[in-house]
Amino acid sequence: MAGASWYDAAWGKRLAIAVDLTAGGSGPTTADVQITVPTDSDEFWGLVQADGDDVRVCSSDGKTLETYQLGSWTYASRLGVIDVDNAALEDGKMNVLYVYYGNAAAADGAGSFTPASAKTGYVELGCPAYPEIRARPELPGATTPRAVAFKAVEDETFVWWDVTDLLIKRCADYAKAGMLEGVDYVKNYQVLNGGTPVASTTDLDETRFIEHAGRAYVMVLTKGGADGTDYTLELQVVTTEGRTLNLRALLKVRDVDES
Repeated sequence: MAGASWYDAAWGKRLAIAVDLTAGGSGPTTADVQITVPTDSDEFWGLVQADGDDVRVCSSDGKTLETYQLGSWTYASRLGVIDVDNAALEDGKMNVLYVYYGNAAAADGAGSFTPASAKTGYVELGCPAYPEIRARPELPGATTPRAVAFKAVEDETFVWWDVTDLLIKRCADYAKAGMLEGVDYVKNYQVLNGGTPVASTTDLDETRFIEHAGRAYVMVLTKGGADGTDYTLELQVVTTEGRTLNLRALLKVRDVDES
């Protein structure tokens, strides 16, 4: 897997959770979180214990346990709501948590609390599709981004940013895994024209996080634009090591026709 450290080698799987605080202010905060596991996640429901005893929730570093409880749990009908108590997050941003599962020998680790004004945590089950951008440094002397994506004016498309190769790896494994650094939160995503953000082209609250085939992705919604115009996509990610990654790609908006 790619991204932040792994909690424990005895746990085989995890879900990357996008926690939506985009309507808030700015700066560090704490908040309760409510996560609904999709009923059509066959992998989760096929591997989790029937009583949910192997569920664990960790912070964005992948290994620090959060206090959680199973707010609702009916295994037979795949109803699973996980509450998280007082998680340390970044206000005004889209944050990351992880839900671990897949340890048949685990005992119950849940706490007990009453959630208050819980923020929503989202699970994304989709795999990367076009356009997929592999984030990497620009070439020396470059004046435009080397990654290029295309869309039509009316297209509302998700751009999948593969950030794996920019994240720090461990020199020696921890919990039988080699990753060290992951995404802490998305600081900003914008579409620029002449250096000016075009606000109508993005929705930060649609941002999601995915781990697939050993790689880590940030999925962001991109829409609109003017036909025949080139834009710069800018994704700003803050990592669990406190680094800010400022990623860019070229977006060409073209409505093709017979002429």
